[in-house]
Amino acid sequence: MRVKVSAPRHGDGREESLRVDLPTLTTVRHYRPGQERDELMAGVPQTTACDLLSGTRADPNAASLGLVEAHDIHLEVEPHGGWTTKQQRILDQWQSQPALPLEGAEHAEAPPLEAPPYKARYSYRCASPSCNGHRQGILDWELTALQRNAKADGAEPADWIRNQFGRKLLAANRRQFLSLGNQADAAKRTAFSVLSIYTPRTRTGPERSTPEPSRTAPSSNPRAPPSTSPPRTGRRGAS
Repeated sequence: MRVKVSAPRHGDGREESLRVDLPTLTTVRHYRPGQERDELMAGVPQTTACDLLSGTRADPNAASLGLVEAHDIHLEVEPHGGWTTKQQRILDQWQSQPALPLEGAEHAEAPPLEAPPYKARYSYRCASPSCNGHRQGILDWELTALQRNAKADGAEPADWIRNQFGRKLLAANRRQFLSLGNQADAAKRTAFSVLSIYTPRTRTGPERSTPEPSRTAPSSNPRAPPSTSPPRTGRRGAS
């Protein structure tokens, strides 16, 4: 897709925080699932969760988005508990925003976003040699949609979550890449969440079914210092 962007309001100094000019949004090309999409994703630079975390600890305006490969990953599911007053206010603001002007797409009025029965987290190690482990909440919209569909089908949402976000996406024949992002609140930018998960298939033998994603310096932001995480002890620690 192609879209015009501008600097953010309210002095947000993060390089990734850009305002999107929705009327300029156009579709350039559709990538089919499989090799075409894998080749596109192979060009996305990787970082590590430890580097993102150390960067924001040193500078709140350091890199706020990153693609991270997860190792020894596990899914946790627990009751949601409902939206807080602040979360509900933010959701109400999102609800009032216009729909994206996607070419050829029809839009219906979205129903009020209800709190799902469950929330989920991933705990894992990133590729940093000194990684002590990370535990981060999943904000992928598919997590909420999956639970809504499960309830409509008369099924237990937690079972669907464990099947989709656990058994399927964490299968041994897949690699797990997490898109991580932090919050606009400068005081909370050291807390990263999982925005989406990309799981290309692998196969045994010397070749992979997907290209090796490219790597860059510890983070795409030159202001981010090298990782200062403590040596790995086997305990899952910072987010």
